[in-house]
Amino acid sequence: MTHLGDVLSALLDGELTQEEAATATEHLATCAECRAERDHLAEARQAVRDLPVLDLPPPLWVQLMRSRRRAARPAAWLGAAAAAVALIGLAAVPTRQHHVTPQMAHLVQVHAASSGAEPVTGMAPATVNARFVP
Repeated sequence: MTHLGDVLSALLDGELTQEEAATATEHLATCAECRAERDHLAEARQAVRDLPVLDLPPPLWVQLMRSRRRAARPAAWLGAAAAAVALIGLAAVPTRQHHVTPQMAHLVQVHAASSGAEPVTGMAPATVNARFVP
């Protein structure tokens, strides 16, 4: 016989569809083991809900917040300083001009003159004058 297992928690939480809940309820009517598990689960859930809520005293919260702010300040300044150094470093690097060497048009002309015909199509290559300007 298959038991409900995790479905019991979903049933108690109201997470099942009406059809799933009806199927689980029908099973509970005939299965004493699942009913006992459901009852234990319900008792445990209620025991957790009955636990008192503990509040920290306000001075402790104030101390924690102050210590977090103090600890965060040096890190924030350090991050800002690192970003400033990186920006200055990037600004100091000269930009390079990119040139194509040798000129592409020259390569196309040399290839066209030396190959005769293109091996796949058997057609002579076309010469294209190309010029790249930076």
